[in-house]
Amino acid sequence: MDSRTVPFPDGALAPVTASRRAALQRRATGRWSVAQRALAAVYGERVDPAWWQKVAVLLGRRAADRPDDLWVLDAEREGAPDWFQQPDRIGYSLYVDRFAGDLRGVADRVDYLDELGVTYLHLLPVFRRQPGASDGGFAVADHADVEPSLGSWADLQSLARRLRERGISLCLDFVVNHTAAAHRWAEAARRGDAKYQSYYLVYPSRTVPDVHEQALPQVFPITAPGNFTYVPELEGWVWTTFYPIQWDLNWANPEVFEEMLGVALQLANAGAEILRLDSAPFLWKRMGTTCKNQPEVHRILEALRALVGIVAPSVLLKAEAIVSPPHLTSYLGLGGPRQCHLAYHNTLMAGLWMALATGSTARLTSLLQEMPPIPKDTAWVTYLRCHDEIVWGAVTHDLDGATAESLCNRLSLFYAGNTSGSFSRGAAFQTAPNSPSRGSNGTLASLAGLEAALESSDGEAVETALRRIRLMYGVLLGFGGIPMLYMGDEIGVMNDWDEAEVREDGRWLQRSLFPWDRAGTRHDSRTVVGRLWRLLRAMIGRRVGTSSLHASIPTVPLDVDVPGLLALLRPGPEPVLVLANFAAQPSPFPTALPAPFDGPVDDLLDAGDGSSTAPMRAYAVRWLVPDDH
Repeated sequence: MDSRTVPFPDGALAPVTASRRAALQRRATGRWSVAQRALAAVYGERVDPAWWQKVAVLLGRRAADRPDDLWVLDAEREGAPDWFQQPDRIGYSLYVDRFAGDLRGVADRVDYLDELGVTYLHLLPVFRRQPGASDGGFAVADHADVEPSLGSWADLQSLARRLRERGISLCLDFVVNHTAAAHRWAEAARRGDAKYQSYYLVYPSRTVPDVHEQALPQVFPITAPGNFTYVPELEGWVWTTFYPIQWDLNWANPEVFEEMLGVALQLANAGAEILRLDSAPFLWKRMGTTCKNQPEVHRILEALRALVGIVAPSVLLKAEAIVSPPHLTSYLGLGGPRQCHLAYHNTLMAGLWMALATGSTARLTSLLQEMPPIPKDTAWVTYLRCHDEIVWGAVTHDLDGATAESLCNRLSLFYAGNTSGSFSRGAAFQTAPNSPSRGSNGTLASLAGLEAALESSDGEAVETALRRIRLMYGVLLGFGGIPMLYMGDEIGVMNDWDEAEVREDGRWLQRSLFPWDRAGTRHDSRTVVGRLWRLLRAMIGRRVGTSSLHASIPTVPLDVDVPGLLALLRPGPEPVLVLANFAAQPSPFPTALPAPFDGPVDDLLDAGDGSSTAPMRAYAVRWLVPDDH
């Protein structure tokens, strides 16, 4: 078989024009052989010529089905491969039902997103879900069908087109580790279909699962302890890393890869420009390990990227890899073939909250300095909050057990408001004795002190909370990569305590219904909402016009002799120095900064803090540039 180009069978590309056939073969040069090498390393002789022929048929069919406007987009993006690295990339993440009811409702709110400056919209799971509890939609029962309460497949395609017309890229969740127990594959497995039984990991007794459990972490030790669930119809134990309703896929079966490749291309043809690979680190199981970050995971992602790129080169893969820094950069292909284009910078996110709680940036600076620079054609997705918890393991991975436990406890108690000096109103998540990872939940506003300040009617406390929020946004937007906002944080939405109690899941604190009445006051600068909206819009405007925030330019964390200061150098053609004070009191301006910041400087954010080299007020943030005037 030709290792360079796809051997499309006769007739497979009949509906495709000659120019598009040529484009497919051009894209396949290199990509096809990358996929072959990667999957040969995973599956060996099980991916034989007959299997590759099936993959070629699949690619041809999806290429023939790809809409004309997406072929145009592919060509445009091939001509501008750094499109996603531009400073104007601003992300926003939302639950469709919580934000606007359904997909048509989101389409009706595109003006709001555009006004905010959003150019990248991540819809949390929109596909048919497990009836009843569905882990927030991540128990997907059918990737080829939209959840009926949210709309139809046509509604999804229509929304994608509308977003594209407004310059907003659509990101969809592609749940790769598991399916719902109600998925048609799982239902066929229950009926005794051997083919679909092989799509999952089923054990006739507890012998093998018990050995695995000795090394496996527990994702939900309180609400879903253990990693295996007994299924009577199968007379065996099914691997269920997350919840019993989510059956882990058996990626050791190459037929699973083929099926999931088809799903990825179907989502791409629906208009998705980014696929968020949910729970990517868990794809491969190996006895005696945590069954995360295994070498085969990276080869699978490498092949997936190569094959999707043949049909839909405008589509990005984003790794949802909430793992420690030594593993994190691997998902971007550092030191080897490319895997994902994007990955979440969970170390930065958790580290920022750690710094805010402790008033010290020393550990955050050290963690960032230890992370190697990522490939220049990839980008971080940075964020402050999301639909899930803050995982403190991201900042404790290299500490000894007692020290890590102490820091996790300290941070969990602080953000639950259960320690002296805490300004936060959040909640600890899945805290169990001897748990290796503790987390915290809450919205940006509640964790940063706005909820407590408004409850107390303390005007000074409200001002301080707003400064904390501005500080966090200032670092987020100045870091580089693609900053991702979470629904409602731009208007100070606070915790939904009632919803979290009803759902018996602390993550629902930050999954409240979007308060459109509150958003309606965003243009009134006399309100807290209006002030938050104005400061965020101002920062986004500054970011868009700052060339050094291009994602290909690495962020350089600097050591400064001021415990509360975080200093991040953006060393591009027009260099920027992000300087942020996480201390609750003023900090002196650093005296030893590298050129060209060792001379006169200006503040792009110009917050009215006085001279650009004056002491930093509590929770102040500046974007410094050399004063050329």
